Amino acid sequence: MKQKGRLGYTLVFFLICIFFSAVALHWELKHRAAFRRSAHLKKISTRDLVEILEAYYDLKSCRDPFMEHFLDRAPLLKGLNRLWLLNSNWWPERMARELRRRGAAPPQGLEALNVKEEARAILEELKRRRRTKTLLYEIDSLLGGYFGVFLEVRSLEFFLAWGRATRRRLLGKPLKRLFAWFCRYFNGLVIPCQDSLEGRPRIVPYENVLTLLQRAGVGRIQPCSCKAYYLPADRRMPRDTCMGFFYVEDMSDLSREGYRTDFTVPEKVMAKLKECEEYGLVHQVMTVSRPEGRKGYVLCNCHADSCIPLVLYLQYGIPMVRGSGLTVQLTDPSRCTLCLKCVNRCMFKAVYLKGDVPALDEVKCLGCGLCVSTCPAQIRRLVPGSGMKETA
Repeated sequence: MKQKGRLGYTLVFFLICIFFSAVALHWELKHRAAFRRSAHLKKISTRDLVEILEAYYDLKSCRDPFMEHFLDRAPLLKGLNRLWLLNSNWWPERMARELRRRGAAPPQGLEALNVKEEARAILEELKRRRRTKTLLYEIDSLLGGYFGVFLEVRSLEFFLAWGRATRRRLLGKPLKRLFAWFCRYFNGLVIPCQDSLEGRPRIVPYENVLTLLQRAGVGRIQPCSCKAYYLPADRRMPRDTCMGFFYVEDMSDLSREGYRTDFTVPEKVMAKLKECEEYGLVHQVMTVSRPEGRKGYVLCNCHADSCIPLVLYLQYGIPMVRGSGLTVQLTDPSRCTLCLKCVNRCMFKAVYLKGDVPALDEVKCLGCGLCVSTCPAQIRRLVPGSGMKETA
C-alpha cells in the first residue's frame, strides 16, 4: 500500500521553506561580506591557507570537532560568525581556489567532504522508494531534507531572535502564537536513552535508540552547530553529536518491524551514542512536516546549556521540543540513596527532593530516561505518559 502525502500540509511547508530560504540567503550573504572585509585571501600566506583548510577538514570530519581548537589554528577567522564558518562551503572553496591559483594543492581529504556521492546514493534511494510512496509524499520528504540540511543551521540565530521577540510588550504574544504554529512543522522529539529501557517491557515503537539508528541508516557523525554557537565551558562535553539519517524518514516507518534490517550501525556511532549518554545528553530527533513528528532527518544529542531548541523550550516556552510520550515512575522512593544524580542530570527540572524523598513533576518530565539509566537504587522506570507533552 502506497503512503500518501497531504497536499495542504505540503503546500504550507513549501511556503515555509520559501520564507526560510530568504532568511538563509540573507544570513549567508551577510557573512560572506564580513569574510571579504576581514580575510583578504591574496594577503594570506600559502602556509596559513593550508593550515586553515587542514583545521577545517579536522573540524568537519570530526577528527577534532571543537570549534575552539579550529579558531586557535585559524586566528584570522576568529572575528567571523562560528555557525557560518562551520556550515558554509563557500569560504573553504574560495581558499582552495586561491591555493590552486598559486600552483599549490589543497589539503588531502578536503574533497571527501563533498556530498556528490551521497547525493547520488539518495537519488537511487528515491527510485527504490517510488514503489511504496506517492510523488507528493516524496516531494514533502525532499522539502524536509532541504529544510533540515540547508535551512535549519542557517536559521538558528533567527529562531533565537524570534524567541527573544516573544517577550516584547506589544508583539510578544502574537509572535509566540506564530512560533508555536511553526513548531507544528518543525520540532525535536525526545527519544529515551539506551539504558533506560533495557530489561523493561517494550513501551516505545522501537526497542531502543540503537534500533532507531539502524532503521534510519545512521552511518555518519557531524559537529553540532548549537555547540559551535554556544562553546560550552565544559570541554568534556562531546561536540560531534549530530547523527544524520541516510534519508528523511517517516517516524511510522522507523517503528515498523523489519524496516532496513540490512543496515549495520557503525561502531563509531554506537560508541559516540554511549559517550553522549554517559555525559548526560538528551537524544532528540529533529522532525519536519505535519502531523507533528511525521518525518525525522537527524538524531541530535543535546544539553540545555548548548542547544537552541532546548533553550527556546526552557527559557521562552516555545514548543520546539516534544516529549517521548513516556514519563518516569518512582517504584520505591524509600530506597533512595540521595546521590542526587537524577536531580543533577535532569535538564527539565522535573526531578527534585521533597524533604529526603525524591519527587517528580510529571508535567515537566519529557521521558528522556537519563535519571532512570543512572539511578544506583534502580527505583525508577519509564512508563507511558499522557502523550507528547508540549509547552503552551
